[in-house]
Amino acid sequence: MLRVTTRDSLQAQVEELTSAAVRKLSEWRSTGRGNTSLLRDIAQDIASLRALHRTNEGATDWGGRSHEYRQTMSSIYTRAGVTDDVERQRVQNLLRHHVGNVVRERATDAELERSGFPAGSPAARLWEKRDEAIRLVEEIKPADGNTTSADARLAMALKLVEGVTADAVEALEPRAQAAARELARRLAEHAAALPQPQTP
Repeated sequence: MLRVTTRDSLQAQVEELTSAAVRKLSEWRSTGRGNTSLLRDIAQDIASLRALHRTNEGATDWGGRSHEYRQTMSSIYTRAGVTDDVERQRVQNLLRHHVGNVVRERATDAELERSGFPAGSPAARLWEKRDEAIRLVEEIKPADGNTTSADARLAMALKLVEGVTADAVEALEPRAQAAARELARRLAEHAAALPQPQTP
């Protein structure tokens, strides 16, 4: 019987996670790309892959910077059909936020700091907000990538506004709630000033 070495076992785990990520990413691409839960599942696989890779110093590669890890990720995108550079960048932007959340759940504060995720620091919060903003823009961006035409911007604005519920506004603290209501008033005022559909 063939004896499975530690290296063989590690490679088997990497391939299992890689295949799972390829399958889920392919499914996400074929189902309209609006399934956030699938992105979160892929992020779990990616974080597990980082946990299996090591930096040159022998530490867990939570930052995803090792050559072997990057080769694995490149393989995932290629096998899932994400070969266009623009699409690949967009998928990476969408996944970055989710992967970061998973890594923060699994790694220690010391590991996070070594990997460029200073836990709880102002810098970390700033990067989280940046990643969240990038992810949000990517989610609402039209499929053709057009974000400059009037109709594309209106479609993106509608998606954003539809994501805000009355309950969410009511849950805000008084000052933020007042600011949200003022923004809603200005949005309605601006929308009313736009050309309205012609009645037949």
